Amino acid sequence: MDNLICLCGGHHDAVHVGRLRIERAASGETVFTHADGRRYGAAPR
Repeated sequence: MDNLICLCGGHHDAVHVGRLRIERAASGETVFTHADGRRYGAAPR
């Protein structure tokens, strides 16, 4: 149960096709990143 998170369908699909990564940091924070490594919500390059 520690690795569950509620996602909408669009973000769920993005995880499964590799466009979005979700990881848990050592601090316990949930970290969302794009496939290219940018933090989710960061300004585009």
